[in-house]
Amino acid sequence: MAYVITEKCLAERYGDCVEVCPVDCIHPGTYKGDVFMIIDPKECIDCGACIPACPIDAIVDAVDKDPEYAKINADLTEEFKKNPKEIILMTLGWLHPVKGVQFLIEAMAKIVKKYTHIRLLVVGAGPYENDLRGLVNSFNVEEYIHFLGKRSDCRELLHISDFFVLPSLSEGLPLVLLEALAVGRTCIVSDIPQVQGIINNLKSSFLFKSGNVEDLVRVIDYAVSNPYESKKVACEGQKYVKKYFLTLLT
Repeated sequence: MAYVITEKCLAERYGDCVEVCPVDCIHPGTYKGDVFMIIDPKECIDCGACIPACPIDAIVDAVDKDPEYAKINADLTEEFKKNPKEIILMTLGWLHPVKGVQFLIEAMAKIVKKYTHIRLLVVGAGPYENDLRGLVNSFNVEEYIHFLGKRSDCRELLHISDFFVLPSLSEGLPLVLLEALAVGRTCIVSDIPQVQGIINNLKSSFLFKSGNVEDLVRVIDYAVSNPYESKKVACEGQKYVKKYFLTLLT
């Protein structure tokens, strides 16, 4: 009997279940104007891998436990299977001009013209939030950029993201970058001295010129269009951080 993704998943962005599914039967899409995922009832093998992977208990192991959403899963399957997998970028920090999120938003306005299935999660709060939201509106990219506010589940959000972007103009010790590298995210970071002092080499992260939107677009485009290279960089970054900075993260 097929498993079912329930209403709890609506508007959430956890995706660990997709990664652990051995038969690729979980598909993302849009339902009721929000992000959602479904399980293909014909492909599900009832292995149970997805249930512990979901941090919000949005999956049940039998159709009769949620018949309404069992039907919704079945009805949406063919439509959702046609959707390309979303590419998730994430940035995290205090929303202030020095953090450079404004450059990332402008870069996204260009990137989405080529990659319509790309999304940016902006995690954090600060005095610049309204200005950033206004910038998103001015570029008409509300569909692609989501403000999640201050969160306590940042590590989980890193796990569901494909790329972590640090567009800062200045930093102290960017612990969030170390955290992203430690969990194996591909990192795209500005070439400020504080960051270069941490990553030390181009093998562990992709660098772009600080404050340069066109260069940021170029690097995002390269990283997205070269998934093998991106995974290789992520692997190198993870090994590098665990070797030299593990004590800062424990």
